[in-house]
Amino acid sequence: MDPVARRSVLRAVGAMAVGSALAGAGCSSRGGVPTELGEALTQARAAVRSGALALDLLDRGRTSTAAAQTTLHDMARELTAAGQQVATVTTRRADQRRLREIAASAVLTGWRAVADAEDALDRHPERTALRSGLADADHTIEQAITAVGGG
Repeated sequence: MDPVARRSVLRAVGAMAVGSALAGAGCSSRGGVPTELGEALTQARAAVRSGALALDLLDRGRTSTAAAQTTLHDMARELTAAGQQVATVTTRRADQRRLREIAASAVLTGWRAVADAEDALDRHPERTALRSGLADADHTIEQAITAVGGG
């Protein structure tokens, strides 16, 4: 399978995994809802920032395209894990469900930005739009952390 088709398949699988994780809700016995969501959002923020760092290092000639792609791929997996963590947060009230929706949306925004960067990395030598997408995702996640009060 050629690299572009492979990334498309991996992206589709990743989107399904994030979507599945965010659609369900399991049991959780750790801290309160804000704390649990804050932990997942902190993980998501770190993944997005790591992706941005990989692009910065690539732009400065401090890493290879292959290494940056590997980092972005790994960060997409971290965001999938963060989405699964959000999905396992048990909510009993409407306000808690709303916080979980905010967190889920922010994690998905981060995942899309990282996946877009990974997909476009070798096709677009100008990475300004990729960095902008990651910065926007970082901002969205920061807002979600503030909204849930768990960061």
